[in-house]
Amino acid sequence: MTDDFEQFIAHRAGKILDAIAIATGKPISGRDSEEVIKTFGVNI
Repeated sequence: MTDDFEQFIAHRAGKILDAIAIATGKPISGRDSEEVIKTFGVNI
């Protein structure tokens, strides 16, 4: 098993945003923006 901290952070950020969207009942916009992809390497 290898450590991939960046992938872990991106996955965790996605999970947190999912939880916020569920709790608020509103979608989180900008998860696929250029800035997010540049920062995380993927859309979250």
